[in-house]
Amino acid sequence: MDSADSIIFTKFYNFSEFTNFYINAYSINTLKLKKKVARQKNKGKEITFEYDLLFHDVIVRDSNYIVIAEAYYPEYHTQFYTTYDYYGRPITITYQIFDGYRYTSALIACFNDKGDLQWEYSLKIWDILSYNLSERVKVLFDEQDIVLAYANEGNITSIVIRGNQIISGRENYPIETNYPNDKLITDFNSSLEYWYDNYFISYGYQKIKNFREDVPNKRQVFYFNKIAFR
Repeated sequence: MDSADSIIFTKFYNFSEFTNFYINAYSINTLKLKKKVARQKNKGKEITFEYDLLFHDVIVRDSNYIVIAEAYYPEYHTQFYTTYDYYGRPITITYQIFDGYRYTSALIACFNDKGDLQWEYSLKIWDILSYNLSERVKVLFDEQDIVLAYANEGNITSIVIRGNQIISGRENYPIETNYPNDKLITDFNSSLEYWYDNYFISYGYQKIKNFREDVPNKRQVFYFNKIAFR
């Protein structure tokens, strides 16, 4: 934008142009999707995709602009119940119940000041279902490397990339509990936040079981841990 905040230029990129897009497509068979895109291109047409994306604030780094967005969709399940009309005849009623927002993947893309795509990467997100939409994937810059991490179900999941190259593959680190033999039953409202340097803070609630005599058999705790990435 110029000094008057008017738009100087606009560039659009189709999801099908992203190298990792097909890996993270969740609702359509990957092979069928690729064939559909190829058919549309042969006809001189462009296929469109409808995604719900939660965008982070744009990060300016080394004169480039880094965009991060998390893809999700609302998830429902159907319930049935039977009632009766005035004459005693059964009537089946169906209705949908909102289960939360299902996260599917996170996209990170780097653009220069001309809007040209420098590189992009997509991170598959597993098993995150939340009633609240919030930024789940956190980012740590370590010179040329980028750490992408998120918390879920008592674990910290991370991957290290350099541009669109994987430097360290997906790893899962369990969040430690206070006592030996603690068994995690459920982990909920968990989150991960960048703190400073190479440190993150993980926090949330856990229900824990333990059969030691000197430890309560079942307890619910709020945990708050300092996590270091090295």
